[in-house]
Amino acid sequence: GLDARLALPHRRVGPILSVQRPLSSSPRAQAEAEESVLSALRSVSVGERNIVSAGLVKNLRVNLQHGGVEFTLASGDSQVLERCRQALSAAGLHWLTGEPTIRVRQPTRLAGAAPESKAAQQDGLEGVKHIIAVSSCKGGVGKSTVAANLALALSETSRVGLLDADIYGPSLPTMMVQSNEEWAVTRSSDQTMINPVVLHGVRCMSYGFVAPGTGGKGHGGTLSSLATSQGAAVLRGPIVSKIVTQLATQTEWGELDYLVIDMPPGTGDIPISLSQQLKLDGAVIVTTPQRLAFVDVVKGLEMFQRLKVPILAVVENMAWFDGDDGKRYFPFGRGHKEQLKSDFGISNSITLPISADTSAAGDSGTPLLVAHRRSNSAMAFREAAQVVQNELLADAGSSSRCHTATVKLSDDKEFLIVRFFTASEARQYRIKPRELRRQLRKVDDMLGSKYEELPADLHVVSIHPMGNYAVSILWSDGHDASIYPYEDIERACQSDAVRIEN
Repeated sequence: GLDARLALPHRRVGPILSVQRPLSSSPRAQAEAEESVLSALRSVSVGERNIVSAGLVKNLRVNLQHGGVEFTLASGDSQVLERCRQALSAAGLHWLTGEPTIRVRQPTRLAGAAPESKAAQQDGLEGVKHIIAVSSCKGGVGKSTVAANLALALSETSRVGLLDADIYGPSLPTMMVQSNEEWAVTRSSDQTMINPVVLHGVRCMSYGFVAPGTGGKGHGGTLSSLATSQGAAVLRGPIVSKIVTQLATQTEWGELDYLVIDMPPGTGDIPISLSQQLKLDGAVIVTTPQRLAFVDVVKGLEMFQRLKVPILAVVENMAWFDGDDGKRYFPFGRGHKEQLKSDFGISNSITLPISADTSAAGDSGTPLLVAHRRSNSAMAFREAAQVVQNELLADAGSSSRCHTATVKLSDDKEFLIVRFFTASEARQYRIKPRELRRQLRKVDDMLGSKYEELPADLHVVSIHPMGNYAVSILWSDGHDASIYPYEDIERACQSDAVRIEN
């Protein structure tokens, strides 16, 4: 069973980390119980949205030992409170033996204002199952064409969204909007979100839709926090990163099987920031067969590997064409499939032809998957979509990759509870915040601080996930720029830690 798989040899217990008798619940059971509570609360709606996606459920804690649950409801509406109690009662949670403890806190955020925290910014992605990044490490390789047609291929069997994250050169309004086609960006009924523009059956969002004059053919709208008198070409990097994150998290995507993100080209601050802010399920890297382009692909592979984002496939675009003589020509060489497989273990390398139809379709606002559904190029994009779906399914069943990692404070605020999950096991540790700071001293070393100089009452103020690979921690002594990769946190826990739940 799971308990047997998680059994560890006896370890010495360090003076900082405490031992606790085993609880009756495993980390996986704890996480499943928390999700079952959230699932029940999603049936409670306020306006057009449920209270979970609206960010009204906060500080959720489940105690399986005592059969209890507590959380904060950021709503002063007594009817919403009562519906929460009814939803939990109707959910049939077998472990819930006591009355739920629901603390009511009057919301302070006004309609249309910025979210309270980074966690609240994830509202729009609440119903998105998988987020896929389509990336290239240099411009001009057809990344946006691949992203648009991949999204359309996926949409033939699934619910799909497409986010154009290139602020400096948004291409979605040109590639997906037909000439003289009318569209409009509208706000949600509570004025806090914007609705995507549905084009060719795909829910789309682009800076070109919300900033008039950047390429749209219809009626643009703006979020108050996105509005600017500056053109995209003169926006600085940090502002661009913020805008892209807002487009992702403040768009009301609804229920999606896949959200495809057309990433900005390169491996700079903006792609890295976006990968940190969102939990990407995988990346598709677009390149061309030349040796020079392959050098840049390596940079992209290394970036996503550092960020713990799985590489689903590499697409070699504009790789070949069929001549009038019936022969197939490879003007830029045969590509680098074998090298990708031997050096990086990537077996999914898809080649796309040089096609005038592909280019013309994108320029017309009717992408290839719509304009030439039965062409060889369209079939190649469907092959790419199938590869992506298969890889995500295989990755979900992998017993080795850590699918989920969480770091949260214990109920008494004295410990950090750290959990790691794979498909076959779960691991949990608890560690004193001051001890974690001692183990991971990168920031303190740079500042010349010594462990002995840290305040005795040092504690964690807030914790924010950074994509798949790290958390950002705000400390009581003012440190707010510390990013801790999960693998470093686990290494710190293993130095003297005891796994407290099996």
